[in-house]
Amino acid sequence: MRIGLVFPSFTSDEQELIYPLYHHIVRGISAYHEVTVFALFMEPQHQAGYHWFYNAKVVPLGLAEVTHRALRQFGNALAAKYTVDILHAFGIRWAGNLAAAFRGQKKIPLLINLLSEDFTYPSKTLQYALEAASCLIVPSHHASTQIHQRFPKLAIEKQVIHYGVDINHFVLPQKDHRTRDYLAVGQLIARRNLDLMLHLVARLPSMTLDIVGDGPMRSSLQTLTQSLGIADRVIFHGHQPYETMPHWYQQSRALLVTADESEVFYLPAIEAMACGTEVIGPAVGILPEITTTSSSHQLADLQELILKRQRKHQELKRFQLRLRAQYDFSLEQMLKHYLTLYEKAIHNPA
Repeated sequence: MRIGLVFPSFTSDEQELIYPLYHHIVRGISAYHEVTVFALFMEPQHQAGYHWFYNAKVVPLGLAEVTHRALRQFGNALAAKYTVDILHAFGIRWAGNLAAAFRGQKKIPLLINLLSEDFTYPSKTLQYALEAASCLIVPSHHASTQIHQRFPKLAIEKQVIHYGVDINHFVLPQKDHRTRDYLAVGQLIARRNLDLMLHLVARLPSMTLDIVGDGPMRSSLQTLTQSLGIADRVIFHGHQPYETMPHWYQQSRALLVTADESEVFYLPAIEAMACGTEVIGPAVGILPEITTTSSSHQLADLQELILKRQRKHQELKRFQLRLRAQYDFSLEQMLKHYLTLYEKAIHNPA
């Protein structure tokens, strides 16, 4: 089977991404099928116009103009040059719209994964891709509810397929000695609500926080720690290599999440679980399916959740978290569901 994977961005440098989820997907699927990766915003680096990543051909499109018209033109051009049996796009706004144009009148199955950033765009910019899609893949039940609220008349099939993590990379520590208190992981961007997290630290004098990740809000967040008088209890560690991430989870007592309603999954929560680390936060993304959540994003509710946190039987609890990640959120489980969906789509095209 010839699979076309469409990503907004992609890199073949395995050291460059904090979370190489796309790498795992490409490697896993190309072990079974012929895979071509179309990367919208990746600049071509080879004269041939493509290069190989494991068994997959990677075609960087170097897209600079991102109008709806430009996406359609690119999609039409790709359709004339490449032949695939199934298109699988990650994100509706960019990859989905390009894949919809690629699909054109061929009526090949088009599967689209919902991304958190899709909720930040006007509904009309998503409509073209959604109307062309055979199936919308949502990574959590929370995301399924969110997309239904935004598009109540959406007629296409929706499938909940959780993202997976490398459970051989994210493991329990050999010796459980948690020297860090709370940990935050991810891009420092507005929808992560990290200012809320800092105000929470200010309310709890004994609480310390390590922040792993970087982004445009780092400077303003550091300024906020100064004004709140908590700079001595909050440490910004910046970007950390993927290889070192298990170390951060294994040393932390809990992962703290304050992302807003647009969060469709939140992969660090599963990475933390696989390392036996508790996850605390509001009912967004995958959190309602794996942990007790706060009733809202209000500071008082988050504070109450932390204060009521069960601190007994921690060793047993960490083992249970590990087992849940291992059996329900492995890369193998995710890839199995994708491959099954491909078989279903190819035999029952829209």
